[in-house]
Amino acid sequence: MTEKGVSNDNDYHSEELYQRMHALAVAEQRELSSLLEQLIAAREQQSQWNTTLNALQTLIRASGGLPISRDDETLVEDLRQARAAIFAAEYAHL
Repeated sequence: MTEKGVSNDNDYHSEELYQRMHALAVAEQRELSSLLEQLIAAREQQSQWNTTLNALQTLIRASGGLPISRDDETLVEDLRQARAAIFAAEYAHL
């Protein structure tokens, strides 16, 4: 409540959020703290995935990007050459 007796928006949202979390915990028959731990862990994992994805995007851009704008024939030929190079490297000792 503010000085004038009007509830603060943050108070309302906090109470609404608590009620929603409590209802979810009751529906799943779990302790609220357990539910919060799971939600926090999921958010941390999402953050790690975003960090990894951003790093991968940076590496792709640094290496010249993906050759998406090429035509199908050129792309297939490049894949064949890459496959041949990998095959030669893997079986060179035979």
